[in-house]
Amino acid sequence: MAGSLRLAALAVVALGAWAGTASAQPGTEAGPAPSIPGLAPLSEVPVLEAPPIDVQGALAAVRLASTAGGPGGGPVPFAEPFTVDVSPVGYGRWEAASDGETAVWRLRVVSEGAVSLNLGFSRYRMPPGGRLRVHTLDGAEVLGPYTDADNEAHGELWTPVLPGGDAVIEVAVPVDRIGELDLGLASVNRGFRDLVSIASPSHSGCQVDVACSDGDGYRDQIRSVGHYSVSGTFQCSGALANNTAEDGKPYFLTAAHCFIDASRQVASVVVYWNYQRPACGSGDATRSDSQSGAVLRVERRDVDIVLLELDDDPDPDHELYLAGWDSGSSAPASAVGIHHPRVHYKSISTESDALTRTSYFKDAPAANGSYWRVAEWDTGGMEVGSSGSPLFGPNKRIVGVLRGGDEACGKDRSSWYGALTAAWTSSDGSSARQLSDWLDPGGTGAASRDGMDPNSKPRSLRALDDKAVKVPGDGETAESLTIDLAPFFVDPDGDALTYTAVSSSESAVTVSASGSSVTLTPVASGSATITVTVTDGNPGGSVTSTFRVTAGDNRSPETVGTLAAHTLNEGVAAQVALAGAFTDGDGDTLTLAVSSTDTAVATASLADSTVTVTAVDGPATATVDVTATDAGGSNTRARHRFDVTVLNEPPQAVGSLADVALHLGEGNQVVDVSSVFDDPDNEALTYAASSSAPEVARSTISGSRVTLTPVSRGSATITVTATDLDGSGTSATQTIAVRVKGPRGVTVSTDALTVVEGSTATYTVALDSEPTGEVTITPSVSSGGKATVSPSSLTFDAADWETAKTVTVEGVEDADSDRESATIDHAVSGADYGSIAAASVRVRVEDDEDPPAPEPPLPSGGGGPPPEPEPEPEPEPEPPPPPPSRPPAAAFTVEGAACDEELCRAVAGETLRFTDTSTGTVRFRRWEFSDGNTSRSGAPVHAWSLPGFHEVTLEVSDGSSPSTASRTFLATAAEPAGTCTGDAETLCLQDSRYAVTVEWRDGKGGAGAGRVVHAGTNDSGMFSFFDGANWEVLIKVLDGCATNGHVWVFGGSTTDLGYVIRVTDTATGAVKEYRNELGTSAAAITDVEAFTASCGSPSP
Repeated sequence: MAGSLRLAALAVVALGAWAGTASAQPGTEAGPAPSIPGLAPLSEVPVLEAPPIDVQGALAAVRLASTAGGPGGGPVPFAEPFTVDVSPVGYGRWEAASDGETAVWRLRVVSEGAVSLNLGFSRYRMPPGGRLRVHTLDGAEVLGPYTDADNEAHGELWTPVLPGGDAVIEVAVPVDRIGELDLGLASVNRGFRDLVSIASPSHSGCQVDVACSDGDGYRDQIRSVGHYSVSGTFQCSGALANNTAEDGKPYFLTAAHCFIDASRQVASVVVYWNYQRPACGSGDATRSDSQSGAVLRVERRDVDIVLLELDDDPDPDHELYLAGWDSGSSAPASAVGIHHPRVHYKSISTESDALTRTSYFKDAPAANGSYWRVAEWDTGGMEVGSSGSPLFGPNKRIVGVLRGGDEACGKDRSSWYGALTAAWTSSDGSSARQLSDWLDPGGTGAASRDGMDPNSKPRSLRALDDKAVKVPGDGETAESLTIDLAPFFVDPDGDALTYTAVSSSESAVTVSASGSSVTLTPVASGSATITVTVTDGNPGGSVTSTFRVTAGDNRSPETVGTLAAHTLNEGVAAQVALAGAFTDGDGDTLTLAVSSTDTAVATASLADSTVTVTAVDGPATATVDVTATDAGGSNTRARHRFDVTVLNEPPQAVGSLADVALHLGEGNQVVDVSSVFDDPDNEALTYAASSSAPEVARSTISGSRVTLTPVSRGSATITVTATDLDGSGTSATQTIAVRVKGPRGVTVSTDALTVVEGSTATYTVALDSEPTGEVTITPSVSSGGKATVSPSSLTFDAADWETAKTVTVEGVEDADSDRESATIDHAVSGADYGSIAAASVRVRVEDDEDPPAPEPPLPSGGGGPPPEPEPEPEPEPEPPPPPPSRPPAAAFTVEGAACDEELCRAVAGETLRFTDTSTGTVRFRRWEFSDGNTSRSGAPVHAWSLPGFHEVTLEVSDGSSPSTASRTFLATAAEPAGTCTGDAETLCLQDSRYAVTVEWRDGKGGAGAGRVVHAGTNDSGMFSFFDGANWEVLIKVLDGCATNGHVWVFGGSTTDLGYVIRVTDTATGAVKEYRNELGTSAAAITDVEAFTASCGSPSP
């Protein structure tokens, strides 16, 4: 019984009112503008309110039903139906598009709480030129367009799921064809199990993705399996099957118990293909590959098998496969099941033991049993939703169709499959009960057939136009009309096409075919239907189309020449003159009309005899159709068509990026690049960055923010690319010039100084790295004028920053003989040194004279001898002079690494102890470990977290004479993922899993192995051929598993020598080779499907 129906804001526009509505302007709405110009906003479209759905309650009811006991298996419920009876007559809103030739009907369908909607039309008959689309309110997801090519004998149309609980139905038909439209919405199916984002409970943990190694031997068979919905509410699995005629008919094997009444429900079948993870255990998938409708060929409830023939041939873009089958009675020695457990990712289950033939849910063998029993799966298992899935024998042919059994994982979990051998023939010989009549249509008696890729038969691109020819008068010669049919048909496989044509009334019009052309010759007044058949030479590879020819006293208009295709940027208009584009043999006045196949891409309007084409949104292509109608005569048409390709304007570089100076040990610098790019179409841009010298400066990017990391002294160019991925895929670039310098600092040659009053002493001040501009250091004396300094300021710039400046200190004479002290501070300012602090100098000022002798004391009281003078204190000894400064020579040792003359080898994560063994006077010391860490200790410890090459540099100075020592370290993985052992000619990447070697030849007899350059990371490295300081090949092995289920190999080179790069996965033995032919400039390597095994379990 149908549920109650509420329509909000019902509005029906009478046919006579179209002229008035054609001038209506679209309103403003929150979502995107309507795709058809001239329509009202969606806020004015009437709403069909279906009852809300309790998602959690529905899921709980399903779980309760699944625990009720009995054999496992069965279809998976995912939606609740709501029965309606809605048509464009009386419901929704009719409008006219701005072209005046298209009538549009729309209706919103809403169900509060629904996670998805799918619709069932019990009546679907679309006239030529019409289309149906169903889309989300924001237009982000669209189903269709469905056209007259979707008209089926059963008269129904059922849609795939659309996310959310708010959908818009949109029908567009030519105004003069509206009477031919027959559309009836019968079922609104409200989803409670999310089939779009898989937010509902998933399959059990024992299931094995088909991308895993278990599926390696069944890649073709995997392509044959899909899952499907019935009546928009339940889902099961099934598979395409070949037949002995190998004519590509889309036969589909599945289980009878997935249908309540198969004869009435098969038209509602919607099959989803290729819903599977791209990598073993990772990645996601979509249900974008689908097709709708089927007819029932065989139903065998006793064996639980049905055979359907899908309405449409397999889409070549879906890359499907027609699986082979075996109807023999011998028990298969092993088996593989491919299925969609709980309607989730396609999975594979394996059984290495022989099957037994039994009755359903029985263990005991039965010679005449209708089922194959899998006693216990070695891997995987069956669940609800797996019902109807195929069982393949060891010859990779289907032997059975799943009915049910012990659900999910664990030991002693059996499954029973309806055996093809039991449904191959029937006692009554009825074609509706035996598979043999359909899978062996020629009666060859074959008991098996291998699978095949389906042939894609020719397709009709559009309807053929009716024509008129003039009957000759007495004594006149008949005028024939020749039509080229090639523009009306295409073969997706590229097969050569053969054209034939027949006339329904040769007494009126005869027809002949030559190549792709047909010639029409009038005989006598009357009309005939011309049937054109186009074949590709393969069984079943044909398509037919018809048009009407009237023989009378009038001719059809004809085209003259062609109209050229146009390529336009968005927002640009072009005019096409139609003068001389058509001719009419009778001189009749022709009525011109123009339309676009996709007004969201390009619009077309007509003024007088000029077509104005306006590019709207790209990148995409629309076809403009220009017709000339002989309204005063035969009412037939001539037609020009031309393509309009709309280009999305590429991003543009705006301004430039400033140069960047980085300092070792002072961290990274982030540059936001969004301000130096502009997209004229306001499309979102995706950014990428690369460094010309990653051994000097590395670049990483997040959004529009580029992080620059210093690695070693030198220069690098960072290239930033902004790409419009959602548009034309074009890009623009900017560059950042990066200079990596040593750490900023000021070296003061001493921290203590002694000076005598009236005398001078000196010390020096120097910068540690090149400044970006002028730097001023101002020395100043504290403690009240005990000493003076000159000059009052020191100036450094990029030209002389390495030259130490001398500061002269003079002790100030005073009247006392006390020893004085002072402090000299140094203020640093200018360029990039404004935040840098400099050390102070402590100054001791000695008196320039010996201290005076004290006066003897006066005698006291009544006299007597004066007291003995106190002895004069001994003067303090002068401090010993500092030892003379000796220029240092930097050197160091390391514990925990094995070193030879060229390289030290360490293990990532393990601590190394470094010891400064420099000779000479060391007043300044700095260590750099190439990962941003530094130290000033005489015996630092350090550990690298990541494998790769690392440079350790020790810099020492006595204040005026710097010295450096460096060693290169190779840190290997603590827990190797493979068995790669690096040497001078072998590079190990990705935790020693991948071994990379290079062989080169110069065409002059020279050849050799590339040598590993001692620079690189855990995922990249370089090779040299001749000069170790000049790399020839850069290679990267990147983990792309989370993106597309593969490990990627990227590479680059500037050489034109011949070479072979060999990358070996040492865990699996898989090898990829990349070659450059001698004398050819090397092309970039961008292999994003290099290896798959490392994304999951290694392949055997």
